Amino acid sequence: MADSDGSDVIGCWSETECGLSSTRRELEAVYRVLHSSVKTIEGHDVVVNTYNKNICSILKTGSRKCHLHDIAVRVDDLCRENEVNLKCQWVPRGNNVQADFLSICTDSDDWSVDPFVFYELERMWGPHTCDRFAFSYNAKYEMFYSKYWCPGTSGLDAFNFPWLRENNWLVPPPRLIPYCISKVKNEKCKATLVVPKWKSATFWPLLFD
Repeated sequence: MADSDGSDVIGCWSETECGLSSTRRELEAVYRVLHSSVKTIEGHDVVVNTYNKNICSILKTGSRKCHLHDIAVRVDDLCRENEVNLKCQWVPRGNNVQADFLSICTDSDDWSVDPFVFYELERMWGPHTCDRFAFSYNAKYEMFYSKYWCPGTSGLDAFNFPWLRENNWLVPPPRLIPYCISKVKNEKCKATLVVPKWKSATFWPLLFD
């Protein structure tokens, strides 16, 4: 992509999406990357590199399969609205090293709470207005911040933004819990912080005697 800042866009599939065809998921990935980066790519030439030859064909002429054609239309509409000149080219799988590497990345810090816990805490201390550590697939609120670019994110790295005017929902990676405690204290903001019961962790003495 011309004038790219080198940002990586990483996401995860839901259980239902994992069962879809690889072509369906790759098409959806193209749309989500474009949607997530729309402010960066507006008015630029963008090249999609893929080792799935069907992707190039579908992005260019559409598909007889409605579920694939609908995604291609969404991609085309997004590009037209933002004056993006999209091109797709096939590359051998062995030459798509960076994308392959990102596709197998996992986040060992990614964790969440059961829905009944969330609803109970929302009832007790909500309504919350911002999810500070989330992705598009698990965000609890319309306003959320993420580690990587993803559809709908309000920004990268929640610590770079003020927390004061929101009722913050905090389920951070354990290593970031001390920083959350410090930020909440310094900004005197309202927040619900959820932590694992991990008594040997460095954050435990900061919260409990």
